[in-house]
Amino acid sequence: MDLTDQPWLADYPAHLHIDLLPNIQRKGIGRILINTLFDELTQKKVSGLYLNVGSSNTGAIIYYKKMGFSIIKEQEWGLTMGKKCG
Repeated sequence: MDLTDQPWLADYPAHLHIDLLPNIQRKGIGRILINTLFDELTQKKVSGLYLNVGSSNTGAIIYYKKMGFSIIKEQEWGLTMGKKCG
């Protein structure tokens, strides 16, 4: 990937993509998965983790903010959010 198009990659080199089916949402599974990945990335001294979320997915945006992610960039289609490790 080109850092000129995505300059946040220097600080957030790990990418998260998570999809949970509705029948297993709201049971803490997403939190466990994200925290497990985050802990492993921290242990490996990875500087940060980023994800993309569509602007219409307001529930996910609220959730990711509660999980400590902040907005890195607003896009036409949604948001790029990141969280520093360590």
